[in-house]
Amino acid sequence: MNNQEILDNAPKGATHVMGGNCYCIENTEDDYSEDGYDYLTFRNEDTSGRHRSLADIAKIAELEAWLHKAKATKEQGE
Repeated sequence: MNNQEILDNAPKGATHVMGGNCYCIENTEDDYSEDGYDYLTFRNEDTSGRHRSLADIAKIAELEAWLHKAKATKEQGE
């Protein structure tokens, strides 16, 4: 799944993704959480275990779109 697809599939309220298909929100309550996150979607056992910020992914997707557009514009000008 690419970065834009991760964003498109994120449920409302999600702040992070793990493994590309497990969305979660940082646990800001005093409740005990094993890793500091509350999971909004099923937590697969085959995920990488690395949480990625959706805000960071959004910025990367924005830059990827800009780069794609710049390359297309350059190709049209050649």
